[in-house]
Amino acid sequence: MFPKECAGCGAEGAWLCAKCRRQLIWRSGQVCLICGRETDGFVCTGHDRSIDRVIVALDYAEAARDLIKIGKYNFSQEAIWDLAELLKIFWRERHFLIPHAAVVLPVPLTGRRYRWRGFNQAEILANAWSADQNLTCQTGWLIKKRHSQPQAKLKGVERLTNVADCFVWRGPILTGQTVILIDDVATTGATLNECARVVKGAGAGRVWGVVLAA
Repeated sequence: MFPKECAGCGAEGAWLCAKCRRQLIWRSGQVCLICGRETDGFVCTGHDRSIDRVIVALDYAEAARDLIKIGKYNFSQEAIWDLAELLKIFWRERHFLIPHAAVVLPVPLTGRRYRWRGFNQAEILANAWSADQNLTCQTGWLIKKRHSQPQAKLKGVERLTNVADCFVWRGPILTGQTVILIDDVATTGATLNECARVVKGAGAGRVWGVVLAA
């Protein structure tokens, strides 16, 4: 019923117009998500974290931030599809090496949140990205069993405690395999880290996060 409007400037016709797309802030370098040190995305060894590496496509700012919000809170799957294209473009241009036969998992929602939104934005991103990389996205293996407060409303240690024991494993044993977790946004990495803790408990060797924005 309503025309698409650019998340950046409001122009009709697309969720992100060509002008605003050129203004996106792509991550040319990757840092440790915990301390910000340049590490090609690897988490520094001094941090007590289960997640091993987090690769980020975009800065969570302006048009990218607003388009993510349109997708999640205005319930627009089309906006998430456009974001998935950005993630694929980023990966193709940066040429990160993916471990052979990596297992791709979207960060899950609770059933309650899924029914409210009608879709899982991380699952849309994961399906698009994994297909582009000739990998298979596995849903239903990592489950979010407990509803938590939105991480965006919390700070610091609150984010860690908010997602503690939220996830459970319902898939096969991952003997030494590399797992790639896909999500839309990461700030402190608390959610990714809790997911990583669970999949390592299922036998995974390394766990990476690939996120659209941070």
